[in-house]
Formats: sequence, structure tokens, C-alpha cells
Amino acid sequence: MRICMIAFGPIEERTGGYEVRCNYLIESLTDLGHDVYVLEFPATMAERRKDGFVTQSGKVKFVHLRGNEHADSVFLRALSSHLGKSITIYPILFIRTQLYSIAELLKSREIIKHCNVVFVESVFFPFGIVLGRFIKKKVVLDTHYVGKLQAQKYRKNSLNFWRLLTWDILERFASALSDLVIAVSEEEKSFLKKEYGVPEHKLLVVPVTVEIPRAKASTQQLRENIEKWKLQDKIVIAFLGTLEAAPNRDAAKYILCELAPYVYERRKDVVFLIVGKGKEQFESSTLPNVVFTGFVKDVSPLLELSDLCIAPLRFGSGVKTKVLEYMSHGKVVLTTPEGTQGITLGKGDSVIVSDMKDYRAKLIELIDNIVVIREKGRINEEIIREHYSPSILRKRILKVLE
Repeated sequence: MRICMIAFGPIEERTGGYEVRCNYLIESLTDLGHDVYVLEFPATMAERRKDGFVTQSGKVKFVHLRGNEHADSVFLRALSSHLGKSITIYPILFIRTQLYSIAELLKSREIIKHCNVVFVESVFFPFGIVLGRFIKKKVVLDTHYVGKLQAQKYRKNSLNFWRLLTWDILERFASALSDLVIAVSEEEKSFLKKEYGVPEHKLLVVPVTVEIPRAKASTQQLRENIEKWKLQDKIVIAFLGTLEAAPNRDAAKYILCELAPYVYERRKDVVFLIVGKGKEQFESSTLPNVVFTGFVKDVSPLLELSDLCIAPLRFGSGVKTKVLEYMSHGKVVLTTPEGTQGITLGKGDSVIVSDMKDYRAKLIELIDNIVVIREKGRINEEIIREHYSPSILRKRILKVLE
């Protein structure tokens, strides 16, 4: 079977949870013997590629289309950023995405005609759904997260109505036109069913997927990372995530402004290791106990040498890939209710949930008992194997294709 996937990119770089999920979906489809054609739009300003530039890897062909790679004026960037933080959608990028997706997908319609099924990776590609249905293809909407559910959890302000309305229109339209709608958790499936009236037979839960690292980092790799980031004789607290995403950026600001200074007053032997794309937004930070690594292709060595992993998320929807990544490395996790939604948790204190008002005190408590804490994360690996492994994903994808 030939599968067409319409998605933001660059998927191959795996810079965030969205790209990681798309990669696992692609791998599952190719493992099942299908050919995959990825029509890929730049998610943000990216390196300019020749229109229709194609790369191929095995049974996967990536067609790189035009989108958001053009620079805006300072005014437009500031306006879009301000509105994006307020309504959770960046309007300039949204409008540009719609215009380019219509033009580029029309030019790529022969690829869609050539395929049997169209996977649309986000409600931000409504024209992809329309075109797929017009060409009489089966269309699968993979939501990644339900935006309206996220918006309901934001702080209320004067723009809350417009935020909710925008997501409502997008998600209601996309789910109504698709043949099948994929949610990432039972919570989001129930929301889609109740809020938008999506019938049970059109809904399927396909969980976020992570793998248990196949091999541990070598002693040499660990030593190199310790020296590179100056982590000698330090208790390492890791935070993982692309800082271009609003929830992660907010969490990083919380670490810088509240968490790191609070801990430094009490413990000088603790370092916060913030791993992910977007460190240039925090270049002015000079805190002695915070290290920004920027984008790292393989995060496993950094997670392995970490003593504790955190996710101080104050908002956000969908299953948090970072929390699953922590668990897959056998680490104890300190997070918030927002960080665990949709995740199956084991018994005991391998994943600790704290409200923001108690978060700092809870972290100090864990640091003071770090020797005991290190051993408690191993149960998390079993949870990953049972609920979030690639084999589970392949079984769900088989159901999708059926």
C-alpha cells in the first residue's frame, strides 16, 4: 500500500515530540511493508530549499514543500509572537501555512492520487483533508493534541473566546471531514467524542511512542559530556524539550526565574541541564547553576548522566513525549498534572506529580534524597515497554489501515 503523509518538518531532525511521533508512524508503516510519501512543510523559518526538493530513505520519500521559511519584518514577528502567546496560535504563520498548503498540495496532487491513504498530521492542514477527500482517498487525521482542550486550561483573558473559537472551528471541521481521527490518549478521545460529536467508529487511540535505549552510553561518552558541560561532581537535573514550543519556553523561564535561584541558595552542587533547540532565546542568562545545551541529536547520554528529570509544565495538552523519554531511560520524574495527562503511571514514586506552589520544596526534598531516588526510576522502563513501545504502535497502525 502507498501512504501519503502531510506534515510539518523537518521530520528527520526529531527536534520535538511532533517530529518524534511522525518518525515512529513512518517507521511502523514501512515495517509493515508500505511505501510512504511525506509532503513536508517547514514549521517555522528554516533553511530555504529548492521547491519540490526530494530525498529518499528506503521506502520513504520526503518531498520538501514551501511554507514558513521566509523571514518576517521585525514588526510582524513581534505581532505574531504577542498574539501567539495570547491565543496559542501564531496568526502570521497560520495564514501563511494555509496559503502555501493550498498552492503546494495542488502542485503535489499527483502524489496524493498515487497513494491509497492520506495521513494528515495536524488540523492545521484542512486543505489536505479536503483535497484527499476530493480525490476520493481515505483520510486519517492524526491530531497530536487537542488544541481546544489545551486552550481551556490557559489562563482566562480577553482573548480566551477567540482562542477557543479558533481551535473549535479547526478541529470540528477537520474531524468531521476525516474518515478516521487519531487521538493520543483516552482523555482526548473522550473530549473529541463529547465536544465535537465524533462517532466511536471514527476514533482510535494511538499512543505516543518511545523506545528503551538499545545500548547504554559508553564511559567515554559520559566523560566527554561531563567535561563539555562542566558537570563534574554535580547533581544533574535535566529538562528536555524544544524551547520554540510555548509550554517548554514557559517551563524554562520558570527554571531560570524561580527554580534555579531557589535551589542555588540551598545547594551549590546542583546543575540544571536544559536540553533542546532554542537556547538563543535565553543567551542573556548567567545563572551559575543552569546550562543550555541547544539542540542535541542524541539526548541519551545526557539523560543517562542525569540524576533526576523534571517537567515543570504550567499548561499544554497532549501526551508529553519528554516525560516518556525520561521514563524510558529509567529516571525518576518530577512533573505537574499537565505533564502526566494521558500517561499510564506505575505505583510508587517513580513519577512524582506536584502542584506549582509546592514544586520547589518537592525538588529540594528529592535532591536531599538523591541516592535513594536514583534507584526508583527503573520501574518506568517496564511501563514504557508495556504501553508505549513501537510494537504497541504497530498494532494500532494495523487497526488504522484495516
